[in-house]
Amino acid sequence: VVSAEDDKGYYSANTLAGTRTNELTKNIPMTISTVNQEMLEDCEIKTLGDLGNLVPSIEWEGNSWSNSEIRFRGFLSKNQLYEFMPRYSPVDYYNIDRADIIRGANSLIYGQADPGGKINLISKTANLSKDELKYSLEFGDHGNVRQVIDANRLVGENAAVRVMATDKKKEFNQDYKYEEFRGI
Repeated sequence: VVSAEDDKGYYSANTLAGTRTNELTKNIPMTISTVNQEMLEDCEIKTLGDLGNLVPSIEWEGNSWSNSEIRFRGFLSKNQLYEFMPRYSPVDYYNIDRADIIRGANSLIYGQADPGGKINLISKTANLSKDELKYSLEFGDHGNVRQVIDANRLVGENAAVRVMATDKKKEFNQDYKYEEFRGI
């Protein structure tokens, strides 16, 4: 288990990316980048395409039918991983705690090789230290509306429940083209 307790600002010293065990990133002989929760929130990362603004050599493919296709160093990667398992469904970062990125052929460590690299998304977990409730509402052009709720509730001394949900709608310049995403 890797927790955010050891993170100092945008710096995350530990990762599961290299060996699937908690290890210092500096001890892993691979090109690994970690985007932690603080950076995801501060830079308003909501999709894999947005992640390309922070991590070198990542470029969103721009397909409206799939937001999980990206290019690493020019090589197309058609799907990314969620908790080390392939994910083919759309991704929205309302429930993502961190993203570990391995660039290059070393992505084979995840069990699927992509010559450019792979992204492994780690989900948020229940917080055993305090109750929290966060709600955000965003508006934008072309009828863009996004709502996110994140509720954490303590249940006894050693248990907590966390529920997260999102509802996103966006229209485009073209007639009859729109995007909707709902997740819980």
